[in-house]
Amino acid sequence: MQPFYTVEKPGFKQMIKKLDPKYVIPGRKYFSQTEIPMLYTSTMESVKQDLKQAEYFAATTDLWISAADHPYLSLTVHFIDKNWELKSYCLDTVPLLIDHTGQNIAETLKDVLANWNLDHDKLIATTTHNGSNFVAAFQSLEWERISCFGHNLDLSIGKALKFDRVETVIRKCHKLVELFSRSWKKSRHLHQKQVELGLDQHKLVADVSTRWGSTCKMICRIIEQQQAICGVLADECKNWYRMPSGTDFSTLEAIVSVLKPLHIFTDALSAEKCVTVSAIRPLLTHILNELLAVSPDDSAFVKDLKEAISDKLQAQYLHQNVAMILDVCSFLDPRFRIAYLGDNTSTLVQIEREACEVTDEMMNEQSQTVEETMQPPSKKLKGLAAVLKKALPIVQPQEQLTTLEKVKKEIDRYLDGAPIDPSCNPMNWWRKEAEHFPALAILARKYLSICGTSVPSERLFSKGGYIVNGLRCRLAPDKVNMLLFLYMNMSLMSEAA
Repeated sequence: MQPFYTVEKPGFKQMIKKLDPKYVIPGRKYFSQTEIPMLYTSTMESVKQDLKQAEYFAATTDLWISAADHPYLSLTVHFIDKNWELKSYCLDTVPLLIDHTGQNIAETLKDVLANWNLDHDKLIATTTHNGSNFVAAFQSLEWERISCFGHNLDLSIGKALKFDRVETVIRKCHKLVELFSRSWKKSRHLHQKQVELGLDQHKLVADVSTRWGSTCKMICRIIEQQQAICGVLADECKNWYRMPSGTDFSTLEAIVSVLKPLHIFTDALSAEKCVTVSAIRPLLTHILNELLAVSPDDSAFVKDLKEAISDKLQAQYLHQNVAMILDVCSFLDPRFRIAYLGDNTSTLVQIEREACEVTDEMMNEQSQTVEETMQPPSKKLKGLAAVLKKALPIVQPQEQLTTLEKVKKEIDRYLDGAPIDPSCNPMNWWRKEAEHFPALAILARKYLSICGTSVPSERLFSKGGYIVNGLRCRLAPDKVNMLLFLYMNMSLMSEAA
């Protein structure tokens, strides 16, 4: 996205003049003060109309700092519409120029929902990272919060990376990468050794302290190029002390054996156009029971790494409400149903209770509709109709099932259904089968809109970087909100159309 003053640049004007000599380009003030606000207003009304069909909605939120060093709080909502399409809209990007305390964050979130006429009672859960200020904010609001799966995994692995033995060997890797990255001669020498040894001609990778995946890549590359690195340093005796020892490489290989299988899960739940929350319980089961399961062949060091990650990861999901939400979401996904539920009894009781509530609501709505459309009483029967009414026995109505019995039958039918392929989209299944499971369908719309990670809000960081770049650092916060709102939502609405 280009700055407003682009339309006043001589080169741009000359290009437009070549395209159409009669066209007069409006100035930048026209776009900033008229066109953009008008487009923002019309798009906002369209989003509000779309949000009206949301019976329930979920949200993701996060804080970010622009290139102008201004902090913003963004809120993105997610819901499933009547056509079983999972939709997401970035509502507001609010400047938060006060202290980022839990109370201030809570007040800001309440204001955003109020500005959009959204009832927080319909907010099922909000996915955030585990920052203490966000935890405090949602505790004060008494709103349900789901911690980001990616952040939980990052914290768990971070605990293992803080082992003294691990920190020592990673520090050596940092110094080794720094040595080659600062000297083009050593990089050239490394390339020559790679050719001589028939190794892949790859450069060493520098890691980012906040991204454990980059640390894993750095270690893998050093292990891959071990012979070439050794050859370069052997020719320069003064730097030989930087070469990791055999014990160090054994430690690095042990770290990789634990971390590499987990790398694929970093972005596994980052999508926002498909259901993700229901996959948390199956993924946790797979990670804890298979990838991090201690085997007899594991060394004591590997065992300690696995146990540290497992303990931390499990602790993130011990809260009763969070565990219940994850179980309900997994149950309502036709790919999983009860396959990964820890406590079937309590989960089924919760589902039965909520299904009974929505069933009673549906029955009340139907009875009101029937009463409104009832015809006036018919006239006195004559002729054959009157004779048949007297001669034939009165048909007794069948005994009505209670709401709980109806719900249990619906759940039994759902559980008896054939499982679907794990790669299938559960929204497609519900689109076809919703009429056969009326109560469960409402619950599916309610719960499956929750995001497994806070990535949808975190994507605003990079998008915001396109808008508030080095050439646009003086953009006012209201303009930032408008441009980011249009940038994030107009493409979504055009896809839906």
